[in-house]
Amino acid sequence: MLRRLFTIAVAVALLCHGCSKAGRDRFTLTDRDVDPKDLSPVGEGYASGFGRLGSYLNGHGLPDQRLTFLLVHTTASGNPELVWPDFAYGDDQANAAVLDGAVVFTATLPDHRTVLMAHHAGKPPMVISSAVLRLAVQRLGTSKIIPGTEYSFTKVRLPPGRIWLQISEVARAPGQIHLGSN
Repeated sequence: MLRRLFTIAVAVALLCHGCSKAGRDRFTLTDRDVDPKDLSPVGEGYASGFGRLGSYLNGHGLPDQRLTFLLVHTTASGNPELVWPDFAYGDDQANAAVLDGAVVFTATLPDHRTVLMAHHAGKPPMVISSAVLRLAVQRLGTSKIIPGTEYSFTKVRLPPGRIWLQISEVARAPGQIHLGSN
């Protein structure tokens, strides 16, 4: 009887091991959590990779790792510097482009909003402001980007000589007419 209870207790402990919390918070990761051997280059010293947030049991009952996409910059000494711990990677390639030594990328903020950010080596990353994006809209015209509509960046690419952004509509102000596709 005691042996059976012990066996059940061990089985429950093993099964519940991966069912606990969601793992480590991605915004607590540091430069030490970056594996320099597991990076994919983006350009000019910037690369994307994975940050390990903990382990869990997957849907098949097998151990697996909780991961987040990272964006890093390799310093002159060869050490990786964590740029952003929740890099919005998508469509089988990194959503980042390097322009004149600065990387422009999509990132997810702690409140789960996707924003466009920029980073210069040795400085903190910054969100590209709405004012800068409004200036870009003036150059593009309003046939594709509608005033009063909230957008999310889904892709960043760098064709030769320019940057290309793909956006998707998140919310439209009441009464807005959709003038074109994104």
